[in-house]
Amino acid sequence: MSGGPVNFNEDRYPTLEAMMAKMGSEGFSGIEKLMQPAAAKHPLEPEDEIAKRLYSLWAVDRQLINWLFDLTILAPYPQTRPDMQELAFAACRHQTRALIGEAIQMAIAKGHQLSTSNQGS
Repeated sequence: MSGGPVNFNEDRYPTLEAMMAKMGSEGFSGIEKLMQPAAAKHPLEPEDEIAKRLYSLWAVDRQLINWLFDLTILAPYPQTRPDMQELAFAACRHQTRALIGEAIQMAIAKGHQLSTSNQGS
């Protein structure tokens, strides 16, 4: 179908028959498998060098790292008015702040794992 505003490539958009053939005879469980997201590397996983630096910083100055955790993971949930939209925005802000702290924790744990594996070998 050329000449239109969008070029619908047949390979990019499989037909219903192709999707059903891919599903096999698994029924709804096959459909559920097709709908699951693809496994991918965690987007917040740091490079090895950054993880080692954060772990060495944690080993030297835990007070600084604990302060970062106070600002992120341990921060209290924000108080809002009982408006559904405002509560949703507050939840998003809190979740984002906590995610940053979780990424720091994950980097420190990875740096610890890398440091202990380097010492052992």
